[in-house]
Amino acid sequence: PSTGQTAAVDTPCGKTYKEELERRGWKLTHIFNTHHHHDHTGGNLELKEEGVTIVGPVIEKQKIPGIDNPVGVGDAFEFGNFKVVVMDAGGHTKGHIAFYFPDQSKGVCWQLPLLPRLW
Repeated sequence: PSTGQTAAVDTPCGKTYKEELERRGWKLTHIFNTHHHHDHTGGNLELKEEGVTIVGPVIEKQKIPGIDNPVGVGDAFEFGNFKVVVMDAGGHTKGHIAFYFPDQSKGVCWQLPLLPRLW
């Protein structure tokens, strides 16, 4: 990307992400956690050693390993050249969120290895 920023949505395994990042020649700058379950945050601390910023649900901030930027429903922030809006995706956990990119008419709700599901 032109800004040099790369995000992973949820990180179940740091090792897998590191291998894929290296294969692609990318540097991870952000992790967007959708909720606190270990299969979505298990790689956070290992990846954070590389200087990654972790964004996740404010309601679950005590349960998100290494969280830097807790966000809530309706919050917006910039990522690269894009605006990101935090949406409620509750039901799975009390604080489950999704990340919506309004300029792209796409949202991110869970992870696929380094290529998040967009809708």
